Amino acid sequence: MPPVSGTAFLAGSYDYRLVVLSVIIAVITSYVALDLAGRVSANYGFSRAMWLLGGAFAMGSGIWCMHYTGMLAFRLPVLVSYHIPTVLVSLLAAVLASYIALYVVSRDRLTPAHLAGGSALMGAGISTMHYTGMAAMRLPAMHSYNKGVWVLSVVLAMILSFAGLLILHDSGTASRSWKRKIVAAIVLGFAIPIMHYSGMAGVRFIPMAMPDLSNSLDISGLAHLGILAVTFLVLGFALVTSLVDRRLSAQQVMLESERKILRTLIDNIPDLMYVKDTEGRFVVANLQAALWVGASCSEELIGRTEFEFLPPERAAASHENQQRVMSSGQAMFNHEEMILDSSGKETPMLTTKVPLRDTHGRITGVACVKRNIGERKKAEQALEAAERKYRGMFDQALVGIFQLDPDGRLLTLNASMAHFLLYESPEEMLECVKGPLWLTAVSQARNGEFLIAMEEFGHVRAFELEVFRKDGSKIWISAT
Repeated sequence: MPPVSGTAFLAGSYDYRLVVLSVIIAVITSYVALDLAGRVSANYGFSRAMWLLGGAFAMGSGIWCMHYTGMLAFRLPVLVSYHIPTVLVSLLAAVLASYIALYVVSRDRLTPAHLAGGSALMGAGISTMHYTGMAAMRLPAMHSYNKGVWVLSVVLAMILSFAGLLILHDSGTASRSWKRKIVAAIVLGFAIPIMHYSGMAGVRFIPMAMPDLSNSLDISGLAHLGILAVTFLVLGFALVTSLVDRRLSAQQVMLESERKILRTLIDNIPDLMYVKDTEGRFVVANLQAALWVGASCSEELIGRTEFEFLPPERAAASHENQQRVMSSGQAMFNHEEMILDSSGKETPMLTTKVPLRDTHGRITGVACVKRNIGERKKAEQALEAAERKYRGMFDQALVGIFQLDPDGRLLTLNASMAHFLLYESPEEMLECVKGPLWLTAVSQARNGEFLIAMEEFGHVRAFELEVFRKDGSKIWISAT
């Protein structure tokens, strides 16, 4: 009700130490709110809902504590008590306003409609918290408000909520640096008390009889310290939990990134790769392994065995091989085997199987890598055929063919070369001619000319040489 003209008001004053403390509480609450906004945005589903509820309680508790610290900073010349149920309603209003703020700023896209609606609801919640807290006061006086200041305080609450939502959305994401968060927290922390102290500027207290003090409590200095301790405990717990969750989320992001990289690598290599448990069920498999047994993707294999894809005899052979590795505990490296694919085609494979163990040394499964060596086998067979063809031409040539190392020692020769020099076989000549060929079987005069020609031109063609045979006789040869 409006005051009567000439009525004497109770004179109030401020304890500026508590005013400063209320601003500090607002700054700390703002920093925690920025951090919590980042955690809400970074989580999804149930975790997001839990962060939203916990963050709203922590942020609301901080705003509520700032409000009551500001109330206690206002000193009146009479005893002031507080009605506990009404105080709890004001706390609920602060938590609700914080919930609205965190819900709005945690959205991926903050539209003007979201911003306008959120600031109106948040401002109304903060105003409700403030004036409900004022209504909780029990003293031998009655409240009276200046309507203009009262309206201004509500408008300020909405305007500051608008600015606060922008700050929270811009600086509260997980990627923002802590320095930027501190600056934003200081700005927001100074903005929050403005509404409180503007609202207090419009209140007057008219003396009257002592009201009913049932369910009321005198908030002494000790009680105030208790409120501060509990509030800082809640804010500290929220901040530590946020820090732990941020680190866990960073590790999870890193692990997920590594998992995707590893998955990409595994699926794009030509080898078959898979891991099975002790029962032969696929735990991990790449795309090549899935295609080999006739599945369309690796996910089809997980939790299933080869018996569900391959004929029993082929699946049994693979299972028996795996059981042998697990029972012996010994890895099998580069074992060549013939394997039938889903179409029944037989393909040579180079297989490596390694038993997997847990932290106690117990075998939990086997990891396997199989490499298709069909093309390599074809190349080896082609090389062997070419070698046989070359060897046949080499051995059956009517001209003598030989090969020397850089020092002139004989490496290999064909039968015609051995027979020219009266040796029974190439092996016999290799056994007899131990030193450089040119020093033991070639006339030294011509050998010098031969070496000069090789040095000058890098080759000789149709070079006539006088060579010694096994029995000491000499013949002339034309060497290229």
